[in-house]
Amino acid sequence: MEYNEPQKLDRWLRWGKGYGYRRMTVWLRSAGYAVNHKRVSRLMKVLGLEAIYPKPNLSKPNKQHLIYPYLLRGLEIGQSDKVWATDIT
Repeated sequence: MEYNEPQKLDRWLRWGKGYGYRRMTVWLRSAGYAVNHKRVSRLMKVLGLEAIYPKPNLSKPNKQHLIYPYLLRGLEIGQSDKVWATDIT
């Protein structure tokens, strides 16, 4: 192992685009480093790096978000062209 290998690994790990330790291990091995998943995981913890993925409770609504009222509640729709709707998604 060279003296400056940890510095090179640090640069590669920080450039890793939010990869997790598994993908980072494969990526570093393809770049020529002889590392295993345990070393990559430990170095990522030391550097404070983590994978980018959807975290839990992502679908919980924000308490400050305005809840819009349903304006057609209680309205009798008995003929055509009484209610129109659009969707611009």
